[in-house]
Amino acid sequence: MPAESAPAPTPAPAPNITRILLKLHYLLWTRSLKSNKSAMFINIFIGMYAFIGLTAFSIVMGPDLSTGRYASLAGAVGIGTAAYIMIAIMIPSGEGQLSPESFSALPLTARQLMPSFFLVQVLQIRGFMAVVCTTVTAIIAAVAIAGSAGIIAVVVLVVAMVLSLLLVIVVAESLAMAMSGSANQSSSSKNKQIYVAFGAFVVGWLAYSSIFNGSDNSLDLVRYGNILQWTPLASAAGFAAFAAAGQWLSALICLLITVATIAAGGYVWWHFTHKRLVAPLGAGGATSAG
Repeated sequence: MPAESAPAPTPAPAPNITRILLKLHYLLWTRSLKSNKSAMFINIFIGMYAFIGLTAFSIVMGPDLSTGRYASLAGAVGIGTAAYIMIAIMIPSGEGQLSPESFSALPLTARQLMPSFFLVQVLQIRGFMAVVCTTVTAIIAAVAIAGSAGIIAVVVLVVAMVLSLLLVIVVAESLAMAMSGSANQSSSSKNKQIYVAFGAFVVGWLAYSSIFNGSDNSLDLVRYGNILQWTPLASAAGFAAFAAAGQWLSALICLLITVATIAAGGYVWWHFTHKRLVAPLGAGGATSAG
């Protein structure tokens, strides 16, 4: 009888790229924090302001929501989202240890890198603060509206707050990627971006200060919420606010604004990740999908 052929070797499972990159990020992140104390102090400083803002918003938002003034939620979320995006653009955290250029020589696509890049943003100190602020806001809002709006409104609220967290991270990172440019970007172009960003920061800071230092010394989140809930900054919160009020058409419009913003921000993030991956020095490159 002919000898039986040996069974074919079982192929090794494909490595989990996201898990490997997260481990790499954690290793580099811990080393960076130990060697760069100033970055830690900056994050602590920002965290103090975040805590102050969260406390002030919670004190005002809770009573507002319990009395049916649901737009207060959109005011708190919208101001917080604007502050996070402004800080992400103006004051890079320095915690992100993974960049597309680092993987340009490896057979990886932008699509493979995007999950780890997103999780890296969440796992940074600022991302953790965003998660904490979102969670606390959701809990306070859920307790406040449960009695008047019902369980369905609470479920919508949870979904809306998850979407809000996703939106702020995606939009902040996509704008930061778009403004960072390529490695060989001209100095004049970078200077223009700096001027634009600084001007936006000044305008944003003046608006932020006017909110907390108004002439009547009051924080009217409802007034701001009525405007911000129709913008991407607070459309997710507007979705929850209108649902609690039983205005489902308006809630649907806010939901569509939120989903469209997340999709647009995700595309911009992917586009610049792909661009910097295939052309780390900014000298053109392939445009095939990652």
